[in-house]
Amino acid sequence: MDAYYFAYGSNLEGQLPGVSSVGPAWLPDKELACRYKSSERRGGVFDVCDRIGQATAGWLFSMTDDAWVGLDSKDEASKYFRRFSWFAIEPHGQHVAVETYEVIPEERGLFASPNNEYLKTVRAGRKKHHISDDGHLDAVSKNTSCPWYTPYVFVYGTCRPKESRFEVLNRHGIKELRKGTVDGTLLDFGAWPGLVEGTTPIQGELVRSANLPELLSALDEVEGFEGWCGAGHLFRRTLRKIETDAGPVIAWLYDYAGRERGATIIATGDWFMRKK
Repeated sequence: MDAYYFAYGSNLEGQLPGVSSVGPAWLPDKELACRYKSSERRGGVFDVCDRIGQATAGWLFSMTDDAWVGLDSKDEASKYFRRFSWFAIEPHGQHVAVETYEVIPEERGLFASPNNEYLKTVRAGRKKHHISDDGHLDAVSKNTSCPWYTPYVFVYGTCRPKESRFEVLNRHGIKELRKGTVDGTLLDFGAWPGLVEGTTPIQGELVRSANLPELLSALDEVEGFEGWCGAGHLFRRTLRKIETDAGPVIAWLYDYAGRERGATIIATGDWFMRKK
């Protein structure tokens, strides 16, 4: 299947011929920035930069070949922006191949303030697609770091309290720990579990770390997640809605991406309640 287009800025309107709306998504480990001054826009325009643990909200569009040509050939885009491949995360945690745009590194400079008309266009696109206000547009336009889209990680297996890998969380500082559930099916591989699709409430803990990027980097290695454009993951990092006593929370978690051969289902959905 061809990659979707992930829009996060002024192209959220999606008015080009050959562009069809698909749905909401997040661009993981990418953060909005404003480091290029556009003569066409008379001010700074949005770009994305690397930041482990961040997620940029946007919208997916399916594109015809002519639509891609139209985007690539925009006067300023063709000179100062480049298209790159990544993966986006849909609301139920699925990874989808996408292409989006970033400013060519050589053209990036210091902060360039976006003008009000440009911000108005971006806000209108977000409102059109019901993308909630996450504080990122305000932060970027004022040249401050975006707040974390979510500061939470959800653990349901060997990283839970008193389990063998809980020390990974402790090592990076725990600022908050509370109960939560996520829908799925919990598989028992003996020494560890794996979460796959399903409707059982899977029990676990919602963790807020003192250092989210370092924690996620450590967990990526522990869980065998090889990056957004990698292949052969044992687990993959994704975003899911976690139910808590205080209401739903979006959090990072690792679901199982390997073979299910030899696993049994933990019917309770609770790793602590498995048969030992």
